[in-house]
Amino acid sequence: MSCFESSTFLKNPQVMSQEILKKACEKLNWKFEIKTEKEKQVLYVYSTNPKANMQGEFALKVIDNIVTYNSYYMKNGKELVNELESEFYGLNVLYAKETILREFQAVGFKVLPDLKFHPTETEKEKIQNGGFHQNA
Repeated sequence: MSCFESSTFLKNPQVMSQEILKKACEKLNWKFEIKTEKEKQVLYVYSTNPKANMQGEFALKVIDNIVTYNSYYMKNGKELVNELESEFYGLNVLYAKETILREFQAVGFKVLPDLKFHPTETEKEKIQNGGFHQNA
């Protein structure tokens, strides 16, 4: 008998990158698989602990921004969701920064460091960009 509980991971499912989730699972050394169901990618985590016996069921499942965990076989499901969130957010900041920098540089902007910036809980990175305009 299984029991599953769900929690919302991010407010906006469009920013829930499966590639970043995959990297977070790899960093945590979790065994996972990505499947397509009803035209959506679903990430299944089958093992978060080599000693755990899940009886063939998943430990965590992520569809869009909803994480579902198996609370019957795992008493620490909420902790695992928090671990995944922490890894995801850290990697997502790096991914967003790289994407933004690449796009700015592709159109000729120069990226400059903000030497006065100090990271906060909500603002992890800050950049400045410089460009010039030539009058015709």
